[in-house]
Amino acid sequence: QPLRNLVVRASGYADASREGATPGDMAVDFTLEKTGSIVGRVQFQGGAVPAAFRVQAFAEAKEKQERPGFRIVIGNRPDDDQIFTDPSGNFRLDGVEPGIVTITAKADGKAPARKSGLKVVSDQVIDVGTITLVDGRALRGRVVAAKDDAPVPGATVSVSPPQGFMMARGGNTTAGLAISGLDGRFEIAGLEPRTYAVD
Repeated sequence: QPLRNLVVRASGYADASREGATPGDMAVDFTLEKTGSIVGRVQFQGGAVPAAFRVQAFAEAKEKQERPGFRIVIGNRPDDDQIFTDPSGNFRLDGVEPGIVTITAKADGKAPARKSGLKVVSDQVIDVGTITLVDGRALRGRVVAAKDDAPVPGATVSVSPPQGFMMARGGNTTAGLAISGLDGRFEIAGLEPRTYAVD
């Protein structure tokens, strides 16, 4: 019976996959393409540099995968999430698969900043310039029991973009997370000014 999906991974190369391979086949060949790199710099408004920040790269969906009214990004692998502490704000992402990608930069208390439509080429380095982070919005509230309005401590509150704004395949779309305090109050900071679904 054919295998559903055969995947090959090697350091420094983009993943390759094939569907329908049958156990016992003597020639299942793969041609691996070298990955590319992305460099740039992250700063705050005014030029200061965050003490620590994250930069991630996400492959954008091909045209045939998109649907009207939706923006689709393909979720990255966990090891692609890197924390940088360069005092000049410089970063370098290696091992990025060739294709069109979006990069996202994040720092505590700041709204995420993105650059989209970046073309990564095999075995080449692309410089995306400077990414500027601005102050994020904060969402505050209180969790209470329906029976008597008593505060509920330890409740997990998460926010994510509502359906129709963005779809993510294989990735986490949570924009923020908080645990309610003893008085039931919570705060999620570093949000972009948009509508969210709260769970």
